[in-house]
Amino acid sequence: MDANGPGHLMLKEIREQPQAISRLIEAEEKRVWKMAKRWNEKPPRFISIAARGTSDHAALYGKYLFETANGIPVSLAAPSVISMYKADLRVEGALVIGISQSGEAADVAAVIEQAKAAGADTLAITNIKDSPLAKAAEQLIPLHAGAEKAVAATKTFTCSMAALLLLSAAISQKRELLSQLKELPSLVEEAVKGTEKLRGKMERFRNLQECVVLGRGYGMSVAYELALKLRETSYLRA
Repeated sequence: MDANGPGHLMLKEIREQPQAISRLIEAEEKRVWKMAKRWNEKPPRFISIAARGTSDHAALYGKYLFETANGIPVSLAAPSVISMYKADLRVEGALVIGISQSGEAADVAAVIEQAKAAGADTLAITNIKDSPLAKAAEQLIPLHAGAEKAVAATKTFTCSMAALLLLSAAISQKRELLSQLKELPSLVEEAVKGTEKLRGKMERFRNLQECVVLGRGYGMSVAYELALKLRETSYLRA
């Protein structure tokens, strides 16, 4: 399979993940560390994360991360509460994060705008710096993943999780957590290299019609995302 040929954009972008994560760390480490210092000195009352689809699965990872590494309660927002039902949520003293690869998710941006008006700190995590979501939030962590052309998101998913890990390390001011993040690109590189070995093993699943994906804790977000990828790309009932 030629990863540069027609129809193989997804594989090409999967292989770009180590470089994308490296760019994110190099570009944003110092700025995010400085930005988050105030949340270390005065932690948010809670964190609320608004996202959809793949970004929502990254948000689930963020829930486990901020609660276990930072001791801050996290809720996963239901954007339609704001966009459809026009609720006014009392989020003063909270940090409200919006995640969207494209930054075009209007309901996620609506959550950020309402939270900002209610007195919360707001932060956008997106791959597009001048997107509506980025403009709505007070703070921004760009993903630096490069253009993502495949319909099924890959490198922006892992970069979103890396951005959340960078933010968690910065809020806690834990250098050891930052050091572990910096090891991630090389670990992902090794994982990507292993994809060639999987090809032959996949033949037995060619006629698969449905499956169950299991996970718990930090792995729960990856389980949800893998099930979504199987539905999107292979039309399985996962």
